Amino acid sequence: MTFEALLPWLLVTGGILFLGLGASWLVEGASRLALRLGISPMVIGLTVVGFGTSMPEFAVSLMAALQGSGGLSLGNAVGSNIMNLLLVLGVAAVLVPIHVVGSRRLLYRDLLFGLIPAVILIALAHNGWISRPTALLLLAVFVVFIVSAVAKARSSSSAPVVVTGSPIRHLIMTVVGIAVLVGGSEMLVIGGV
Repeated sequence: MTFEALLPWLLVTGGILFLGLGASWLVEGASRLALRLGISPMVIGLTVVGFGTSMPEFAVSLMAALQGSGGLSLGNAVGSNIMNLLLVLGVAAVLVPIHVVGSRRLLYRDLLFGLIPAVILIALAHNGWISRPTALLLLAVFVVFIVSAVAKARSSSSAPVVVTGSPIRHLIMTVVGIAVLVGGSEMLVIGGV
């Protein structure tokens, strides 16, 4: 096998490794910085960790869209949701049945916010285009979800958390995590296209 034939596979593999590493550093650094700022663990879980674990998909979809690979961008986002909802939850529940502690209303709210974007895409992207108005509607639903989730999390009390380690180290970890994510997404898109 020639190097030219092997290069895309190396780029995809390296990109996936960098995406995982970058997301891990971003989540750890940003979470610790947020705890230092007095943000509750529940709010951090809903925002920082949620954003951080979605950053690989976000970075790949954005990079693919910027490079004119709309199919890769959409396939990445939709495929990620399918994997998370069906494979991740399915395997986890097969291994250990999942019991959601807390309000059923909260669970239904989160599921509803998970379904709304799919309904919007089915209804408004049937012609093969995700227009700017459709994109703005998706972003508006996202903002409403984040605001409601943070408001709900702030209303619940939590014990203070002691954070160890240097804030400078956590900041560097966050910034390097973002840089590694960007590099990994570019490698993955170049290798995948």
